Amino acid sequence: MSSRPRHEAVTHETDLRERIVQAALMLFQRKSYRATSLEDIIAAAECSIGGFYHHFSSKDDLLFLIHDRFITKALEQCQAIHDRDDTAARRLADVMVDIVQNVGAWKEHVTIFFEERRFMSTEKFAIVLEKRHAYDRLVEGIVADGLRSGEFKSRYPARIVALGIYGMVNWTYQWLRPDGELSPREIGELFADIALHGLMN
Repeated sequence: MSSRPRHEAVTHETDLRERIVQAALMLFQRKSYRATSLEDIIAAAECSIGGFYHHFSSKDDLLFLIHDRFITKALEQCQAIHDRDDTAARRLADVMVDIVQNVGAWKEHVTIFFEERRFMSTEKFAIVLEKRHAYDRLVEGIVADGLRSGEFKSRYPARIVALGIYGMVNWTYQWLRPDGELSPREIGELFADIALHGLMN
């Protein structure tokens, strides 16, 4: 008896896994994490119970994956900007643009993180939280570089400046529309201009 080629099996399993994730994203946004049942996800993904448990052990696994996907990618991008041999102003501007672009590209993931993170298990939330703290440290490091060199003239600590920047860019998940009048990049550049004007004058 012939069997399915291995690459086809892998593709099928990958497609099923992604279908489950997309179904969860849609339902968590529409109904909230708490109001979405495992049966809802299975029905929306058009898979069997066995198919679900082949990839995930619980609904909480899905919530963790949704959080972890975007923060892992964002952290990699921020690390690259932080490590670049460039001025603090250029690096900070690029981080701000990158954050807004990530909100545009990962809007569902970001929204679910801010709205549903309280439902994640303590152990798994700690993993995501450490990555967010690592991200925070990188941004604060860029601000601190600018303050030490005199490039930034703020009298406030790097931590406070970084929190203010987060307030500007992270809140865009509430209203950003990738097809809006301004693109995510343009919004990021606008916010960077505002922040740098305050820091350098």
